[in-house]
Amino acid sequence: MMTRNSSEARPDRNIFGPLYPARDPELMCTLLSIDETERVLDVGGGGNPFVRADVITDLFFEDASHRDGHPIQFLPGKQYVACHDEALPFRDKSFDFVYCSHTLEHTEDPARACSELIRVGKRGYIETPQKMTDLFAGYPSHRWLVECVDGALIFERRAFIESPFQNFALAYGLAHPEILERGEVAFRNVTCVQFVWEDSFRFRVNDDRPEGAFDYSNPRHAGYAHFYFALNLLRHGAPGSYACFHAAKAITLIPGEPQAWSLLGLYRLLTQDLAGAQEALAEAGRLAPTDEVVRTNLRVIAALRSGESPPHPPRLPISGEIVRPRP
Repeated sequence: MMTRNSSEARPDRNIFGPLYPARDPELMCTLLSIDETERVLDVGGGGNPFVRADVITDLFFEDASHRDGHPIQFLPGKQYVACHDEALPFRDKSFDFVYCSHTLEHTEDPARACSELIRVGKRGYIETPQKMTDLFAGYPSHRWLVECVDGALIFERRAFIESPFQNFALAYGLAHPEILERGEVAFRNVTCVQFVWEDSFRFRVNDDRPEGAFDYSNPRHAGYAHFYFALNLLRHGAPGSYACFHAAKAITLIPGEPQAWSLLGLYRLLTQDLAGAQEALAEAGRLAPTDEVVRTNLRVIAALRSGESPPHPPRLPISGEIVRPRP
């Protein structure tokens, strides 16, 4: 962490070190010494733009897969630029400050992206999930696990399609808002890398790619990543509405997977979209005619649509052995 001089405001500290309040943009401006006359760039911030930014970039203005299903937020008076963070269309050192929050874990080439941040900015702030956070709670479209070691950003290619710990920590946090708040506010420096730089910074990319390693550009890998994410959140107690987007996204990528249709049907059932649930489960039944979970959940829908009490609770589409992506 760096401050420009000792007289300027410094971040709070907890037992783990400096803590930047990323959810409070006004305070962030103070702590990061961003003057109102300075030119500020937000890289990859379309879904949750830094309000002090003059220019906001995003690669995906239509596709919300990298934003947990959320649309672009268009703030008045801001310039929006569609571009890749690995090829920013700006002159060298043309921004006084570059803000880059929860973007680099998505990029295809973090070395090029970091080099671009250094090239166009005089100083900046980077935030990503910690490697630990992605192992316990990570999102489907994250390509890299990130740590800060000895003042350098370290990027390690993500190898897994399904979270090794089945996203249990995120599911628990969503079901217990007070815990989620601690991770997002009081101990954000534990769950997130918070990295302040000036002039330049060091980074290293560990790109060992074992055979079959996760590749979000592969539609089957991406489809099963969204599928497992949605499945695991329900399995571990998250609210039934949270991952509807991911269940639906899986269908667009792996439309021939009956378990994905079954999961989408369950999500629609839990959100009271009975017609949509019946449609999805009917497709699951067409693809897997002997699936007893599909039959069970169709009986639940039939009872609800007739105004009766369901004979049994709805069931998750998979119990026991988990399906794996086929080549």
